[in-house]
Amino acid sequence: MPVHSFNLYGQTAIATEIALGYITAVSTIDHLTVYDSFKSNADNFSIMKGYFLQKSLQKYSQRLHFSVDLGEANAKMKNHTNSSLLTKNRVGKISEEDSLKQQNYLEVVKSFARLTYESIYVIDYEKMAFEYVSENPLFLCGYSSEEVLNMGYDFYFKNVPENDLELLNLINEAGFDFFEKLPGDTKKMYSITYDFHLVNQDGKHILINHKLTPLFLTSDEKMWKAMCIVSIAHHQKAGNICIHKQGTDITWELDTVTKVWRKSEKPKLTKREMEILRLHAQGLTINQIAEKIFVSSDTVKYYRRRIFERLNVSNIVEALSYAVNNKII
Repeated sequence: MPVHSFNLYGQTAIATEIALGYITAVSTIDHLTVYDSFKSNADNFSIMKGYFLQKSLQKYSQRLHFSVDLGEANAKMKNHTNSSLLTKNRVGKISEEDSLKQQNYLEVVKSFARLTYESIYVIDYEKMAFEYVSENPLFLCGYSSEEVLNMGYDFYFKNVPENDLELLNLINEAGFDFFEKLPGDTKKMYSITYDFHLVNQDGKHILINHKLTPLFLTSDEKMWKAMCIVSIAHHQKAGNICIHKQGTDITWELDTVTKVWRKSEKPKLTKREMEILRLHAQGLTINQIAEKIFVSSDTVKYYRRRIFERLNVSNIVEALSYAVNNKII
């Protein structure tokens, strides 16, 4: 059965000619097979083949955001679990002793998910799969939580643009290199946060903030399960990769060019700056804040500028998001 490759609108489609005048167009990203038939001469065959492939690609092109060849992307999706992509922390079989540590922990995770607007999911590094996905819609990209749960790691390959997928692989490598060097009894005190794009079913790119922290370690101190929290990013671009240690102001930021972690401290605000930021979080305007704390509006504006400078942001929305995400307020 001959197989022909065509290039339409910069994308590669695969057409398989079948006896009796059938043609199959296969979208390698969606694994969707559509059949159309006709009974005509060789000229009609050529016309219909081109027309059908064009319509098929137009229909699904909004969901093809990788610049790589479709066949290459498909191979990557099929083989990623056997490669190093996003699998730096692959762990072996979990011992019975380690398994006993769980004690119905998912009920606690589910309770937390009911209390927050953020999306919650749990990664199992033994199975390289998702163990739980909340119904909060931001992370789901239009799918149901059950569909995302069943997709597991394929969800990333299907809904993350290629450039951001490469970024995730860098984070995976650098993050777990950092984690492996930590003393075993402190590893659960660390969390990593970063921003990347998700592409929903309408083809819209959404920049999200993704936090990850260990839930369970194996007996040899590798990360077995991790909880992830997804919210809207307050930055303008992907990246912004930081590791935080609980109970401290210490932060490590990853330089994506040199791949070096640079240690720093979280910015600190004065009591007055914290007060103004909290009042903004309550929805008060500049004039209302000035009246409440008995200062002029110009004084409030001065403190706002100081806050923006300290947090390296450009407006009050970014300042509030940064302060919340970094546990400043």
